[in-house]
Amino acid sequence: MADLFIDPGIDPFIDVDGTFNFRDVGGRHTRDGGKTRTGVLYRSASLDRLTERGRTVLDSLGIGLVVDVRSSAELERHGRFAFEGSSIEWHHVDSGFGPPVAAERPGDNEVFEADDPMSVVFRMIVEVADSLLATPLQLFARTDQPMVFHCTSGKDRTGFIAFLVQMIAGVDPEDAFEDFELSAAAMGTVRADMEARFPEMAKLEPHKLDRMAGADRRWIIDALDPVGGVGDLDPWLDSIGVDRATRDAIRRRFVMV
Repeated sequence: MADLFIDPGIDPFIDVDGTFNFRDVGGRHTRDGGKTRTGVLYRSASLDRLTERGRTVLDSLGIGLVVDVRSSAELERHGRFAFEGSSIEWHHVDSGFGPPVAAERPGDNEVFEADDPMSVVFRMIVEVADSLLATPLQLFARTDQPMVFHCTSGKDRTGFIAFLVQMIAGVDPEDAFEDFELSAAAMGTVRADMEARFPEMAKLEPHKLDRMAGADRRWIIDALDPVGGVGDLDPWLDSIGVDRATRDAIRRRFVMV
């Protein structure tokens, strides 16, 4: 883990009052000897409870675009980032996909019944990748402002997007997976927040709740295997709307040689 970041002494977590799991996606080595820029792309848990002190941190980072990938149902239930009156643009990506909290949609029971619920969730994420995963990547390719993207806990939907950005940038897959699994360090906070937001999850067995609050690279690996696997992402990225021009724009924005 010490060589995951360009600066080995870096603390990957940024303290932003009113949220958690806030991190800079950049600051990693690439396989061709480059490095990913810091200060241009951030990831986070939900910003709906951000305090004024937290807003000050976003301002200090120069954030100009907030991309919220939660479902409309989540926004109605928990609210959203209050961007009114600020210079920050808020963009909602509604793929219709959200946490399976009440077994109200097709597939929700399958998630709850699975021994590892998140393995099913990540497969479902890939099924709506053309909106949930592709749109934030397209927005990052186009914006010239620092951007932060988030879901609820900032680890699954958000983690998948961050993983894809790093793969497009040329970060070694092992490093990208280690970065994805850093969310496990916030597992206690994630679980407490998850149970507070979604009391319905109390019906799950404790080991399933632990899995849902964790971060495991196998979820990404198994979800991507049917669409070509981690080692050959370009054809699948093309198919979901993240074409070569978009990938090149991401690299120009994100990678320093």
